Amino acid sequence: MLKQYRMKASLKDHRQKVYQTKDTTKVEAGLKEVGFGILTEIGIQATMKKKLDKDYPPFQILGACNPVFADKVLTAEPNVSTLLPCNVTIQSLGGED
Repeated sequence: MLKQYRMKASLKDHRQKVYQTKDTTKVEAGLKEVGFGILTEIGIQATMKKKLDKDYPPFQILGACNPVFADKVLTAEPNVSTLLPCNVTIQSLGGED
């Protein structure tokens, strides 16, 4: 029987506003505090401009992983690999940068 694993890690309130500057240092530091590292970083704004010549507001996707949690869940169910790494999005909301 597959055991259920819950990530008890929390970044306090995931919905709290983090005012983005030109980098994601504050978000990365918060993730690091609870054992996550950044594996990938996708700049949606730059990618969409380059590929489609379309303007997007500042928007990034960070691929984050906690190796301890990943090991536990992959040991229990290898097919969960399609859900890794965890995505964390950082975007401008309502004109706030």
